[in-house]
Formats: sequence, structure tokens, C-alpha cells
Amino acid sequence: MTARESPRDEPSLEVVAKSSAWQGFLSGATVIATSMLLEIISKLLESWVGESGVLSSLSYWLSRIAVLVVVLAAGYVLWRRLSAVRERMRAERELRLTADLVPPGPAPPTMPGPPAPPRVDPGLNGDIVAAVLRELPFDRYAAAALYDTVSAMLVVWRRVPQAWPAEQRSATAVIADLVRTGALRHGEHDRLVRTAVPERPARAEVLASLEWEAALPSLLRHHADRATRWAAALDSAHLASGARRWFEQEQDQLRTLIARTAAHAADFAPSLLDAAIPELTRIVDALDLWSVRDGSESANRAVLQALPPLIPRSRYPLEYELARIRTGHPVPTSHISWLHPYKAALAARADTLRALALLESPPPNQPDLKKEGGERNTPPVAADEAVRLLERAWRRLPRRDVAGEVGALIDLGVLHLREGRLGVARDRLDAARVLAEAGRDPAGAAHAVETSGVMWWARGERRRALRSWQRALRTYRELDHRLGIARCLQHLGSALVIAPEYGALLLPEDTDRAQVVRQAAGWLAECERLRRHPPGHHDPTCLASRYRDLARAAVGEPLPTGIDRWPSAEPDHL
Repeated sequence: MTARESPRDEPSLEVVAKSSAWQGFLSGATVIATSMLLEIISKLLESWVGESGVLSSLSYWLSRIAVLVVVLAAGYVLWRRLSAVRERMRAERELRLTADLVPPGPAPPTMPGPPAPPRVDPGLNGDIVAAVLRELPFDRYAAAALYDTVSAMLVVWRRVPQAWPAEQRSATAVIADLVRTGALRHGEHDRLVRTAVPERPARAEVLASLEWEAALPSLLRHHADRATRWAAALDSAHLASGARRWFEQEQDQLRTLIARTAAHAADFAPSLLDAAIPELTRIVDALDLWSVRDGSESANRAVLQALPPLIPRSRYPLEYELARIRTGHPVPTSHISWLHPYKAALAARADTLRALALLESPPPNQPDLKKEGGERNTPPVAADEAVRLLERAWRRLPRRDVAGEVGALIDLGVLHLREGRLGVARDRLDAARVLAEAGRDPAGAAHAVETSGVMWWARGERRRALRSWQRALRTYRELDHRLGIARCLQHLGSALVIAPEYGALLLPEDTDRAQVVRQAAGWLAECERLRRHPPGHHDPTCLASRYRDLARAAVGEPLPTGIDRWPSAEPDHL
């Protein structure tokens, strides 16, 4: 036990601290026993005290407390039943979201470049749909998204009393006419590309039209619905691969949608922005979930910088503060009441961001060792503050936010690992794994098991570490979790480079030590490929690169540039 790992640091985390006291107090046997005891004492006092006013008053209040205990118990049971119903409804909603999704095929080897600027075609003059498409800041549209957008423009007049619809045709017919007249052409991957625009109606007339007010919200709503559904599919074993392909093919379009909407916000009336902001927030939510799998936080961050100025804080405080958190600059003072259902989760996310910022920042007047390929040491004061923030974040999170709780516990475990407090780290990681498995969060459970492998390795229990990484790798492969697979391959590859004697746990028993190291180098190469490092990439701050250098020095021959044989699966009996 280290100096920092004193016995008082070792108690296990109270995983059910949010409800255990009430569960114990309001359990059936306890309620009956407490109520009967209070009632008996009350009756005894009535028979003993006679005319004593003080004891008569005490007897009266004891009877009322007994009734209160029963009422609280009934309320607690009702609340638990409602919670179970809400959880069942949430599960059913997730099933509905992913029920009819059709995974896309592999992306083409080359993606089309930006289309040529559209030409001006006087033959389209007077076509309000073509004019609206001219003013929208987009060059190409998904066919289904354009169908929804045109449909919204065609039916918008039905909202106006005593107004006759200006357009009687269907969206399919209108789009077909635009293709026939050359305003649109069919592009790759079910896209329609804008190729011609009208001169009239003029811009001011278009921006004042009802069609304009209907077009952008409908377009954003379509993409927000699709992104939300595919984000829910990321945790589905049979849809995860399709969800990954969908985001890989659509993420640039979604970011373009956000960036161009923000850049042209001056063209939109306040009512139009009011309709657009919730949909933009849903798209960002989906990209946020995807970036955890793909490592594309930097690409998202460049787009997210444009969102806070777009969102009026007075009308959308939740969306504004969430956008500030995502850009790495949480507001110092929140304007959201603690009665708001998302206030606790928002405050927890802000605490987590501040804690991680403390861990990532180098100490003042000291070089950033991480940039030089070394390990960064967090000052004790900063580490203690980070622990306080992360534990407060965990306690603030609502019970239904399983992924948030699991993430906070894993962050705590990683922090304690960095400090060498292995016993405390184990408690946090075990708690995260149990919560994730109970809350149907397979990616969170795999992450907890993966991080536990680091803890076992630090304790010197290398076999248990390798088994943990095997188990996590299996789950990540089922979920097609790119970054999770890359991390596990890095763990396993680096472990066998420095300890090839454990190769029989991951490779056939007849594999010699040199071949073990070569296979491990291939896993490290696959790790770099999954992280989208260019061929021949070498970075001394990258662990995979450093351990490939060690493998090259050990075997003295060219190393494989890709994976040859995957690590064997975890034995079923473990």
C-alpha cells in the first residue's frame, strides 16, 4: 500500500448511495415493524400518562409519524413502479427507433468533390420551390431529405385559414420536374445536386414566403431524426456496423449542415431560428455520441464553435449552456433552475469537463511532458480537486443516465490509477461495470473491463490483465467500436512486445517468441490504422509507435504493416 493509499482511502464506493437509505427504511418488513412499534408506544403512553398534556401530545405525534411512514412507503413503492414503467417505455422507444433501419453499404472508394456553381436559368422563373432551394445554403441533398423538404413547402399553405394551396402537385412530381428542367440532377449515393436556379422571385420575396419558413426546419428535422436513430443503433450488436458506415458517410454532410446554417443565421427570422435550434442540438447530440466511437472530437469542435452565438441564451438556456460545454468553455454561472429535469445532468457534465481540464493542463512553469513523449504528473492539489469534481458529477447524475454514471466512475478509476491508488480504482471500475451491465450499456461495460485490465497489469497480475483486454476486445468487435478495438489492440500488442512469454494466452501454443512479437507488432499497426494514422506514421508520443520500435529492435526484421491473426477469444469459462 502506497503512502497515498491509506486504509481510509480504501472503502468501496457506495454504488447505491442515491437510494439505499430509502430502500432500507421503506422496505416492507421495516415499514410494518416501525409503524406497529410507534403505534404500540403511542397506546402505552395513552394508558400511562392519563391527563399529562406533554405525553398526550407525544402520543399524538407518534401516531401521526406511524401514518406518515406508511404513506411514504406507499409513495416509494408507487415511484418505483413508475420508474420501472418509464424504463420499459425507454427500452421500447429505443427498439422503435432502430426497428426499420436499413444499414448502408460500404462507401465508394472515392467521394465526389464539390459540385460546380449552379447556373442561372430564366426558364425556372416563378418556381418558388427552385427559388427556395436557391436561397438554402446547400449544394446537394439526400433524396429522402429533399422529399420531406419539398413536401413541407407544398403543404405549408394549409396552415393559413381560407387560403388555397398554391401548389397542388405531390413532392415526387415537383422533384421530377426539377430534374427534367435541369434544376437538379441525380448524384452519387442517393443525392440530388442543385445545378440551376431561377432569377425570380427575388431574394427578399423568398425570405418572406411561407415556403421558406417551412423548408429549413423540415430539412434539419429529417437529418436530426436520422442521426438520432442511427446514434441509438451504435449500441446494437446487429446494427453497430451499419451505424458506423452511416456516420462515416454522413458525418461531413451533418457538419456542413450545422456550419452553413450558423453562417447564414442572419437570413433567418427569429421564428425560423426557434424551429432550427432544437434540431441542430439533436444533430450535435448524435455527432457527440459518434465522436466517442470514432475519435472525431476535433472535427466536431471546429463546427461547434459557431453554435453558441447562434443560440439566444434567454430563450434556450439549456441548449446554450450545453453548446458552451461542448466547446470546452462552460458558463461560470448557470441560468437554469435546479427544478429543470436536465439541470443535474448538465451540471455533472460541466464538472466532468472541469475535472478533465485539470488533469490535462501541465503544472505552471513546467514543460508539457506529454508533448515530449513522457508522462504528465498531475499536482496533488489538482488531482484532489479533480476527484472532488468527478465524485460530485457522479452523485448529481440522475439514475436513468446510466452512460453518464458509468463514464464518471471510469474517469474516477483512471484518475486513481494515475495516482497509484489501485484499490480505490478497482472499486470504481467494478462499480462502473456492474452499472453498465445492469443498464444495458455494452460499450460502457467494455470500457470498464478494458480499464480494469490496466489496473491488473499495474498490480502485477498480467494474466488477468490480458483476459480483461480479450473480453473487452470481443465486445468492442461485436459493436464495431473503432477506438475501443484500437485501444485493446494497443494494450495486447504492447504487452506481448515486452512480455512475449504470455503469447500462449493469445496465440496458438506452438508460436515461438519471435513470431509472438511479430504478431504483436501487427496488432499495433492495426491500432494505428484504426486511428487513421497515415502509412509509415511515427510519433514518439504515440504508444503504438514506441512499442513497434521496441518490436523492431527485438526481432530485427521488417514488421507486418497490418493484422495477420487476431488475438484469440476469451475462454468461455472465464
